[in-house]
Amino acid sequence: MKFKNFEFELTSYFLDENVPAIEVGFTNVEGRTWVDEIELPGKGQSMIYVNVTKDGTVKLAEIVDPNDFLHDPALNDVKMNGYNVKELIMAAYRQFLAEGDKYASKP
Repeated sequence: MKFKNFEFELTSYFLDENVPAIEVGFTNVEGRTWVDEIELPGKGQSMIYVNVTKDGTVKLAEIVDPNDFLHDPALNDVKMNGYNVKELIMAAYRQFLAEGDKYASKP
């Protein structure tokens, strides 16, 4: 799947900088937002914090502990704006690998 209108950034969880996170920006979403959390099934450690518009469209998401997310089968069908979150994580990782040293010092 080709991912357009996205910005990915490797970062860390805002409450614990030792926990990795990926920010996913949906560049085609406009408007005012508020912060919310997507409730996830399963017993994993992953969380998703989002900036969402009043119609429920995600503008920015922080996926906390993306490796845990990828390995939790209970999260196989979690979607944001119609996109599977595991596929978004893998697209982000592919971009980070392609960009190389830019992310070498990140968690």
